[in-house]
Amino acid sequence: GIIAETKKALNTLTEAQQQAAKELADWQVRFDEAKTADDLNGLMPETAKASDAARDNVKRLLVSVGKTKGFAFDAKAKAFTQAAA
Repeated sequence: GIIAETKKALNTLTEAQQQAAKELADWQVRFDEAKTADDLNGLMPETAKASDAARDNVKRLLVSVGKTKGFAFDAKAKAFTQAAA
């Protein structure tokens, strides 16, 4: 019935959320391994390959990790620079 369908939909959503969280964790590892602004810049085009469910968060994570590493993000150029502004 309706309750079973609702539960199934909720479980599917949960699986999708779990997949997006795993994908984000995988990106976190890749971003953490980047040593330079150029390393992060090189990963930017690859973020477009992230799933629809994770893509926006992947891009936010990239900017956050870059700033944490002390790189400045030039929004106009859409690139990190070596020294924080």
